[in-house]
Amino acid sequence: MNNAIPGGWPVIALVVLVIATGTWACLKRGVVVTGILILPLLVTLAFVIWFSSVIYPRFLFSSVVFFLLIAVQGGYVLARAVLPMISIRQVTVIGLIVALATATMVPGAWKPKQDFAGAMAFVNEHRIADDAVACLGLTYLPLRLYLGMDCFRVKSASELDELEQTHSRTWLLYTLPDLIREKNTDLWSKIQKNYSPVTRFRGTLSGGDITIMLSSPESARVAGK
Repeated sequence: MNNAIPGGWPVIALVVLVIATGTWACLKRGVVVTGILILPLLVTLAFVIWFSSVIYPRFLFSSVVFFLLIAVQGGYVLARAVLPMISIRQVTVIGLIVALATATMVPGAWKPKQDFAGAMAFVNEHRIADDAVACLGLTYLPLRLYLGMDCFRVKSASELDELEQTHSRTWLLYTLPDLIREKNTDLWSKIQKNYSPVTRFRGTLSGGDITIMLSSPESARVAGK
């Protein structure tokens, strides 16, 4: 997560402090108001944790407005606490400067969340005639159905075994490894044992780098043998 946020862990710690301060300030104003701001977020988190073990940022988009209201309140209280001599107008100016500073995140927003096109171009350039390309998890839809890449969808270790039996080498592409590691431990173990990393195409989505691996020589099977 810290790689996806400019400033890393210090910025994350500051955000947590601002949110905690804003929540405390809202509670002082009234429990009902605070509940209106926080309950949608807590309910969403409860449902996500109950029905799924993975929390994606998009699950919390509906709570962004409430989150920002709390953050603004927390930033204001912290600014007045650290610099008690400044006026409300000066606090407002500081807030505007901080808002403008967030513009440093704009260049990253224009980069691809996941560079599927780059990954496909790399494999197509380096594969040979008898190579197979295996797409795991969420890589198949954009690579095969959207970009039209010649690849196979692999969901299990046995399916990967079958692919290896008929090809001299196997390229393997995956993203969001936590999902694969959690839902298919046999497949993940086989990948770590029999495949070697070739390269990685980075994106702005945390954990969404596209990893390209190639079957190691000892695991490769010559077609027809």
